[in-house]
Amino acid sequence: MNLNFKYTTIISVLIFAISIISCKEEWNDHYYASSLQKSDKTIYEFIHSRADMSIYDSMLCKVGYDSILNQSQTFTVWVPLNSSLTDVDLNDLVNVKRIVENHITKYSHPTVEINGEDKIMTMMNKKLLVFGEKSQAFSFDASSITESDLAMKNGIIHVVDKYVAYKTNFWEFLNETLGIDSLRTYVNSLTKKELDLSLSYDNGVFIDSIFKYTNNVTDYLADLSNEDSIYTATFPTNTAWVEAYNRIRPYYNCMIDKKAPIDSGTVFQNKYAKWTLVRDIFFRGNYKVPTGLTTLPSTTGTEFIAPDRLFEGAQTHEMSNGMCYITDLLKFKAEEAWNKNIIIEAEHSYYGRTPSNYDVASLSSIGTGFSVSNGNYLNLTPSTTNPLSTLFVQFPIPNTLSTKYNVYCVFVPTTIVDPTDTRPYKVKFYVNYTDSKNLSGTSVPTGFSVVKATVDANNNLQLPSKVSATFTTDGTTVQKFLVVKNLTLPFCNLYQGNKSAINFSLIVQNAATLSDVLNYNRNIRIDCIILEPVQ
Repeated sequence: MNLNFKYTTIISVLIFAISIISCKEEWNDHYYASSLQKSDKTIYEFIHSRADMSIYDSMLCKVGYDSILNQSQTFTVWVPLNSSLTDVDLNDLVNVKRIVENHITKYSHPTVEINGEDKIMTMMNKKLLVFGEKSQAFSFDASSITESDLAMKNGIIHVVDKYVAYKTNFWEFLNETLGIDSLRTYVNSLTKKELDLSLSYDNGVFIDSIFKYTNNVTDYLADLSNEDSIYTATFPTNTAWVEAYNRIRPYYNCMIDKKAPIDSGTVFQNKYAKWTLVRDIFFRGNYKVPTGLTTLPSTTGTEFIAPDRLFEGAQTHEMSNGMCYITDLLKFKAEEAWNKNIIIEAEHSYYGRTPSNYDVASLSSIGTGFSVSNGNYLNLTPSTTNPLSTLFVQFPIPNTLSTKYNVYCVFVPTTIVDPTDTRPYKVKFYVNYTDSKNLSGTSVPTGFSVVKATVDANNNLQLPSKVSATFTTDGTTVQKFLVVKNLTLPFCNLYQGNKSAINFSLIVQNAATLSDVLNYNRNIRIDCIILEPVQ
């Protein structure tokens, strides 16, 4: 072994040991006086002996903490004096227990622990309170410590000038507050009790029935009972719930599926309207109006511009894990919360893109000087020279709502790869969607069917018997090309993992023949398909 390394290691160990001894001596110097005066009483015996602590003493007895604080287990208690507890209803045992547990934590925590830095204490009720120092005086949450480091047989007592009121977390507030019954009923309806197989069995042998609870709101939107997770939320009153529900519900008009009637039609519509209503009411962080923010994302990622408007006029309630605003009107707009632009990147085939007589490739636009979304586009090269073969690509488009859209196809010019080739594309468009009527207005006897429509020169849909108009693109620029305007979709089309069930698609057909190649390019490039809601 290298001697220098050996000696350096020995010196480092000695320095570390000396520092520990020094720290320990500093601790003892600070705490020694209290240790010398350590009472032979337990925490409860001391509280019981003080006349100015008689109300807290009575509260301890009512909820069984008198015996707990008499045990050998170590605690720290911040005891409020009688003068601060006169307004507490001692017959309200739920609140009494909350206040009692709000002042007790496990283990000994003398003031020396602070050492210039606030400490977060986990109280017996799992609330997180600050043990710290304010204006050169020790404090506990919003109260001041008037007597500190009273050492007992089983822990430490600090005396505070006022009690720390119990703050509910979001989950408690949701289940206890009047006027938000609709929200509470819906959130609780999502709770599911399931057998936890991993805990109920050990190596395939059944041990016991251990259950787990899941809830889509608390699992995916906000962990409402977690004291460590801080949120800001807008809770709708019953009035706000009804208004928002009636505003959202028409967007989720759903066909009745005879094979799955339970999860279709009105049942499906109500289910998604309610989920959409709560999906964007939670935000990470604790915000008070004015927030000073220009944008604020919900926990699902929906971005709200000028977010203060969402909270204005609402009742403010401070939670133990954030800030809750109870509002009579949920102020999010359709176009920012649920009825958003739908963009399908042409180069991606996740939803089952289908080319016909084309070889496809995803090409990068990086370094070309052209602005292409996500930096990639779809390159379509004819795989045949047969003049009778039709060249097209079909894009299934999920997650459309029962509303009105303008449909666009964004084309990338050939100049992206060859600056001298300015030939445009000659194209036709076709749209497939599901309706209860055909384009002539005739009802479908079976309830609904797929409408296959052509697109005329005015960007309107026509019956399949009509000839689709031929359109010419710009040969030099990335072009957002209008396909259909004011397309009204009667049914929503939400993707649920089954690609074959997507009932809306756009077909882009190359209308250039072999004789057109001098003037039109049969090799087509597409950036994306865009559906913009018509507001």
